[in-house]
Order: sequence, then C-alpha cells, then structure tokens
Amino acid sequence: MFQIGDWVTQYSVGYWQVVDIKAKYAEEDSGYGKQFWKKGEQIGKWVFLKKAFTPKMKIQIRSECVDGEWCKIVTDEKRTEIKKYFADHPNDWERFCNTPVVIPPAVSSIWMNLSDDQEANVLQTLKELPKCFSRTELDQQFEQRGLLNVVTNPPTSHILSLSCNPWEVGANAVLTYFSPELKRV
Repeated sequence: MFQIGDWVTQYSVGYWQVVDIKAKYAEEDSGYGKQFWKKGEQIGKWVFLKKAFTPKMKIQIRSECVDGEWCKIVTDEKRTEIKKYFADHPNDWERFCNTPVVIPPAVSSIWMNLSDDQEANVLQTLKELPKCFSRTELDQQFEQRGLLNVVTNPPTSHILSLSCNPWEVGANAVLTYFSPELKRV
C-alpha cells in the first residue's frame, strides 16, 4: 500500500506523488459476482495526486484525484531517478512543491422541461437551498413546489448541473452537492 509522499503511476501516464488520501464510500447498494457492498460501506480510497513527470521524465505539473486501485508504487530505480532529477533541478522542485493541487468537482446533471414560470420557481428554489445539500433535500424542495414532474430524460428545455466532490459525503455516505446551475439547452 502507498502513503502520502510516495511516487506512483496510475492510468494517466507519468509519475505522480501522492499528496492526500480520503476514504471512498459506496453511494448505493451495488456490486457484481462475489463483490457486493452496501451503501455507506468503505470500498476504497480516493487518492489526490500531483504529477511531476511524463513517462519520458519531462517535467509536467498537474493534479488529479483517482481511485486508489489505479495507483502502483514506482520501482526503487525510478524513485532514485526522480530524487536525482529534483536534486539536480532545485527550481523544478520548488515549482513542483509550490504548485497547488486543484481538483475540479464532479458534475451531476438533472434534465428538466420547464415553462417560464417553472424556470422562475426552480431558480427561487435553488436560491433557498443551503450552501451544501443532498439530492433528497433538493427533491423534497421540488416536491413541495410541484416540480418533480418536470424532471425527465433528454431532449429537454433545461439542464440543472450540481457540483460535488465524491470524497465529501454526509451521513450515510450521501453525496453533498453545491453550486447548482440551471441552463437552457
């Protein structure tokens, strides 16, 4: 197993340093074959990574968050090569260390067919939601305002985008959403 500070590879090519690790929870009961988990059960790790190099050891700094199952610790030889590179290039090491880890949120979409009045009602509902909310809380607000029937499959008149960080969950591993945005399509 790896830990913060280790150098790894993952499905995106290159050499990455582990900068944080967070628990990953099942969002619902699911699975296949002998692999089955219940909602809220820890099923792995979210790993925050900062890329330092391409496969050809060219400096390239960026960040990602991936499922820990994709991460493999680099060989001792590669770790030595990385350390030597940074010892020989202290400015690159400083730039690497000072580059912040930025992970964009995931986006969940809700398709809606809305009249102008319903659009105004949805916009007002979104303004009244707390900064972070669950899908259940959103659905309850929509139900109270008679808006559940406008949620449908495409093609539609509007799309409601909800941002979330999959590693930030509330009670019972419920995803918490933020920054709702309604757009006409």
